[in-house]
Amino acid sequence: MIYTIGNGDNSIRIGFAVLRPLAEAFTKEIAAWQPEYDSDKVYLAHIIRFADTINHKITYYKPNFLIKKYNADNGGEFYRNCTSMYEEKYPYSKVVFIQKKGRGCIEISYFFKEPTTHEQIEKIIDETAGVIRYVD
Repeated sequence: MIYTIGNGDNSIRIGFAVLRPLAEAFTKEIAAWQPEYDSDKVYLAHIIRFADTINHKITYYKPNFLIKKYNADNGGEFYRNCTSMYEEKYPYSKVVFIQKKGRGCIEISYFFKEPTTHEQIEKIIDETAGVIRYVD
């Protein structure tokens, strides 16, 4: 993560990370031996690696919501499969990811101290939607 913020009582931390596509030269080199490779889909491998798909589904946002809130081409949210606590305090995590073709992926991670209801997490995500967005 490149930056984190917290709420007033620090029960929640929000972290921001940027996953950029690989350099064009490297992408062409990979494509030579792996023709199906697409640098704009690198974020999917990251999601598959870290999402807790046993207990939760990955949710993908609708295109009109993505454009309105994030000016993004792809995005959604998932619960992170946490095997260790963030900052030794936050054992629960949900991630919002957004991606714009040729621009990389941004992950906004919401870390919680206590288990929270789906409604509580969604309320916080809704309140912060659009804080980060791509500019053309």
